[in-house]
Amino acid sequence: MKRIKYSYLLCFLMAIMLFPFLQPVQTAAEDTSFADITPVATVSTVEADEGFLEPITDWFGSIGENVEGAFKGIEETVTEIVSYIGDLVETVDEAISTFSSGNTSSDEVKKLQNKVNQADDILDDLGLKSNEHTVYRVLREDEDPDKGIFAKAPEREHITIAGHVNNGGKRTFKGSKYISTTKSFDVALENATKDIMDDGKSQDLRIVQIDLNKVTEKYYDLTDPAIQDKYLVNSKGEPWEKVRRYANKSQELLVEKSIPANAITLIGRPSEFMK
Repeated sequence: MKRIKYSYLLCFLMAIMLFPFLQPVQTAAEDTSFADITPVATVSTVEADEGFLEPITDWFGSIGENVEGAFKGIEETVTEIVSYIGDLVETVDEAISTFSSGNTSSDEVKKLQNKVNQADDILDDLGLKSNEHTVYRVLREDEDPDKGIFAKAPEREHITIAGHVNNGGKRTFKGSKYISTTKSFDVALENATKDIMDDGKSQDLRIVQIDLNKVTEKYYDLTDPAIQDKYLVNSKGEPWEKVRRYANKSQELLVEKSIPANAITLIGRPSEFMK
């Protein structure tokens, strides 16, 4: 009911405000011939309308800007909530998994140490040494290490380091100017044998070792706290904990744009060297 009253009141006020602008046109037209009525009335009325409608147009424009700003704010808030829920669910899932498995922290440490020892043994058998300047990568089938390794979408400069890490494990991700590698051979071995994009489905992909001393492009060690504070942050510059946990877990190191062939040593498929 109140909306109806306000509408009538607004129309009434507009009519009163328009009356002075339209009235002189009608008065002048009484003493002119019929042929002169249309142009005189039209020009005067348009000018009057323009003068009156300008503040009204600006007012509606400001409303549109405010509404657009409000929707943008709502969208950002919803995005943050979804991200928070994702982080929470991920943390809860990890807790439930640990609790339900009945493993103690000591058991987990032993299990991890066994995997590391296994990885070291494999590298020793292959005659390969691992150090602070060595990283690993699981190759896609369309990548040829003899020609070098190249970023999937080097033209997508707008994709941040945090954005690459957050979306890199999704099939819908179109790529970025960064190339993912890991400091851990154990992580590479895990990713080569289990498809993280398909619920851990078994696979057998090639692994390469990369010598960072021969990499000519810039690279980022995402396990470094200083690098995390600078790059693994959300849109507000706050720590993006979900992305940091993933970077630490995967021991991720990103290389920009390309890795030259002379920096790459092909290790092979797990089925070939784990016999």
